[in-house]
Amino acid sequence: MPVKQDVAKQDRLLNAILARVPQKGWTELAVAAAVKDSRLSVDEGKRLFAAGIKDVIRAFEDKTDQAVRQKIRANRRFAAMRVRDKVTFGVRARLEFLAEHRAAVQRLVVWYALPTHLPHAVAHLWHVADFIWGEAGDTSTDYNRYTKRLLLAAVFKATLIFWLNDISPDYRETWAFLDRRIADAMALGKGASAVKAIGLGNIVKFMRGKMTA
Repeated sequence: MPVKQDVAKQDRLLNAILARVPQKGWTELAVAAAVKDSRLSVDEGKRLFAAGIKDVIRAFEDKTDQAVRQKIRANRRFAAMRVRDKVTFGVRARLEFLAEHRAAVQRLVVWYALPTHLPHAVAHLWHVADFIWGEAGDTSTDYNRYTKRLLLAAVFKATLIFWLNDISPDYRETWAFLDRRIADAMALGKGASAVKAIGLGNIVKFMRGKMTA
């Protein structure tokens, strides 16, 4: 079967899983129901997401990355923005895409909160921060690279939780919250003291291990 057809089937199955997750959580039950909804065979479902729910979550992350990148590329003013505005734009674009799947994201936060899933949660936060900084043009390779990403990971996590509970029109309170957190992160400055200030210094070595979900 051509790879292009596999990609289309995988995307169709992912959308079906996202529709089932609010009721069934990020579980194999959700995948099984979605396979049936998509009129795929059990074998096809297993082939499209060979590692099960972890593959599904990774595909959802990739889909989100693609949507954010497209939004950045479509903004002609992005290249001329200040760095802090680029980072803010990246976080906001991610949440705006996720808004369509807000209930599924809520269940994903619960999935990440399980003790056995902590390494995946940490790797996910690192990925989001690294992706946004990369799109903002950051190419640092020294310790400053880790500081920036750890600060942004903390900002993103706090903003995500706030967003999930935000009932204001068009998430206005979330965007105000995000602006404040970005300002706080910038005020912390660079270096080890900034990392220590947000309580993430203990995972710098962990991140250097390049762990993936």
